[in-house]
Amino acid sequence: MNKVIMIGGPTASGKSHLAIELAKKLKNITPVQIINTDSIQVYKDINILSSQPSENDKNICKHSLYEFFPPEKSCSVWIWKNLAEKSIKLAWSKNYLPILVGGTGLYFKSLIEGLSDIPGIDEKIRLAGRNIMDRYGSQKLFNDLLDRDASLVSSLNHNDSQRVLRAWEVFFSTGKSVNYWHNNKKNKFLDATWYGFSILPNRDKLYNKINSRFTKMIEMGAIEEVRSFLTKNLNPKLPCTKAIGIKELTGYLNNLYSLDKAIELSQMSTRHLAKRQYTWFRNQMKDFIVLDGELDSNLNKIFNIIHR
Repeated sequence: MNKVIMIGGPTASGKSHLAIELAKKLKNITPVQIINTDSIQVYKDINILSSQPSENDKNICKHSLYEFFPPEKSCSVWIWKNLAEKSIKLAWSKNYLPILVGGTGLYFKSLIEGLSDIPGIDEKIRLAGRNIMDRYGSQKLFNDLLDRDASLVSSLNHNDSQRVLRAWEVFFSTGKSVNYWHNNKKNKFLDATWYGFSILPNRDKLYNKINSRFTKMIEMGAIEEVRSFLTKNLNPKLPCTKAIGIKELTGYLNNLYSLDKAIELSQMSTRHLAKRQYTWFRNQMKDFIVLDGELDSNLNKIFNIIHR
């Protein structure tokens, strides 16, 4: 049976470094291919802010699905899943061990559980939903669903604007709830032995690392990266524009506040992201083995498990 290793967890938790060290440890046993499982790292032109692998890391082992997708387009989970499956199969065909690494929990779940085969959303409905949210907020969309059937919002938090918008779009476009489609998932990718790991380090240490990492990004040229990125004049609703640091450093470049303030806002946004990811991997990826030790401890734990 073919094997796949999955390493997930919050941003700045050391996932990529652990994968590289694992590749080194496995060097004399099997070659490794690291496959990106992060929804921001797929995009071109934001290398620093998205923490792309270094050239040195790329020389240690093969990497795929990093910085390949045009920023003016949207890389959906369906697109990523199809490309990831091809990358995994190609790795197997060359006797490489695929290691999926990233912080996008939905990407992991799409491979393990499959995806809901939701029909395409009518563009008029999509536009109407976004206009309602922009004008009245997500509570109006939530109430629209609630007025029709309380079960439509049973799994929703009315403050989670993106999920509420998605539920509204799906219902008014298909006539069925998101839960209906989620309970009828397809396209599982199961012909492998999966080894899943979640890195969930001490939160104080994680937050300190997040703060210092963004300061280092500034030193590496993040401001110039954002300045160049802004010349593309992209739609601000595109996924790539959600990379932390773009909005915050744009405010600095537009003289809305100081660089120190931009750094503070970026660090805070990253900590909030890490908190959400931490919760996701703890609650949604219950079959993943939790790694909360230091690098050597985590490395040995993975190595021993996959070679039982």
